[in-house]
Amino acid sequence: MTRTYTSISVANLCALAFAGCAGQEVGYTAAAPSNANTFTTGLHTGYLGIAKSEYTQGDYKDSDFLALRAQRAGRDESFDPQLVSDRLDNSAWTELSPEIVS
Repeated sequence: MTRTYTSISVANLCALAFAGCAGQEVGYTAAAPSNANTFTTGLHTGYLGIAKSEYTQGDYKDSDFLALRAQRAGRDESFDPQLVSDRLDNSAWTELSPEIVS
């Protein structure tokens, strides 16, 4: 019986440790200045705003993804927009018809 409680306690601690790692990029991005041109500065601001919104909604995976994009824009890096088909693992997007996705 004690072994079961120990296993459950260890599992809970691991889950808490991993959960604490998610959603950290928003803080790093907000602290990083944007030294990009007008377009990529706008991207930085927009991505950061959406990342903050996702963070407050508890969607740390998307928050981190968007914050990393904001960081790239802040460094004046160029990158392609994300395809809708890349987002289909999110249950909120499962109802999209194939013509919308492509």
